[in-house]
Amino acid sequence: MIKSSLVMFAGAFALLAGAAQAASITNRDVSEHYLQIVDESGEAEAQDIVISANQSLDGICMEGCTIGMEDGDTLTLNGSEKLVIEDGVLGIEQ
Repeated sequence: MIKSSLVMFAGAFALLAGAAQAASITNRDVSEHYLQIVDESGEAEAQDIVISANQSLDGICMEGCTIGMEDGDTLTLNGSEKLVIEDGVLGIEQ
C-alpha cells in the first residue's frame, strides 16, 4: 500500500514539474528501486520515491539535486540529465 502511494505521488509530482526542463529517470530493470531525491538548494525536504520496473519518471529534479539508490550509489544532477537504471546501477544515459 505504501509503495503504490509513493509511486502515485512520484507520478503526480512528475506531471506538475514536467513542463520545465528537468531530469528524468527510466528503470530498465525487472524490479522496482527505491530512490531518495535531495534538493541541493536546501529549500525542500528529501523525497523518497519508488520507481517500478520499466517505469519512467519526468521532472524529478528541476535545478540541482542528489539522487541516491537503496544500495548507497548517488549522483548529483544539475536538472537536465536523463538517468537510467540498468542491472541495479544508476547512471546518466549517453
